[in-house]
Amino acid sequence: MSLLQAGRFVVMLQGRHAGKKAVVLAAYPEGTEDRKFPYAIVMGIEKYPKKVTKDMPTEVLVKKTQVKLFVKAVNFNHVMLTRHNVKDEDFFKKISVEKVVSALKDAPAKKALLTEYAAVLRQKYLNNKMAWFFKPLQF
Repeated sequence: MSLLQAGRFVVMLQGRHAGKKAVVLAAYPEGTEDRKFPYAIVMGIEKYPKKVTKDMPTEVLVKKTQVKLFVKAVNFNHVMLTRHNVKDEDFFKKISVEKVVSALKDAPAKKALLTEYAAVLRQKYLNNKMAWFFKPLQF
């Protein structure tokens, strides 16, 4: 029984996404045939939304609330668990793990998938859901 399960928020520790927050979409504690180590498929925020104010024009507000995502398979050793979980039961209805796993092998499909899911997460940000996830770490 691993603590690293789908819906758990993690912080990336290694690589170019170090210090970024991510959510576990699928965990494979025993590994698979192509990856023989324990790993998880994570989706995280590469570029966080900027601060907005009431008096900003709509065009500026749209630009500042954009979210850029990353999806990758990462070794359990390279993520740090947090106490936070996805409490939104609607989250995994909109984000399909099977689509993400298949898109990891195909670059154009991955890019299309990331733009689709960025729109979903942008709506969650605008509705003030999962607020902790959309703030960069302070360190």
